Amino acid sequence: MELHGKQRFCKAYGRYVTGSDPQSIVIGHITCVALCTIIFITCIFGVVANSLNIIVLRRSITQGSLKDLLIILAVVELLGCLSAMIYSYVIVNILENLNRSEFVFHCFRISNIIFSICKQSS
Repeated sequence: MELHGKQRFCKAYGRYVTGSDPQSIVIGHITCVALCTIIFITCIFGVVANSLNIIVLRRSITQGSLKDLLIILAVVELLGCLSAMIYSYVIVNILENLNRSEFVFHCFRISNIIFSICKQSS
C-alpha cells in the first residue's frame, strides 16, 4: 500500500461489480463482494438472535453460573457479529473504490482484530 496524501492506494482497485470496462470485472473480487454480502446478511441474523438470547436470559428467573456463561457467550458472539458486519462493509468499500480514507483502513484493522478476539474467545 502506498500513501498519497490522506488516501491509501493498493494494487486492488476499480469498480469490480458495476465497472464499465471489461477489465475491471474480476471474478475473484466479485466472489469477495458476494461473500461479504452473505456474511453481512448472516450477521444480521446473528445480531438479532444474540440480542434475543441476552434479553431472554437476563429476564430468566433461574440463577446460576450456566446462565451467566450463556449471557457472556451471547455478548461475545454479538460483538463478533457486529465487527464482522463492519469488516464486510468496509472491505466492499475498499474494493469498490468508494472510500479509502485513513479512517476506513483503521475501521478495517480494528474490526478484524475484534472479530479475531471474539472468534477465539467464543
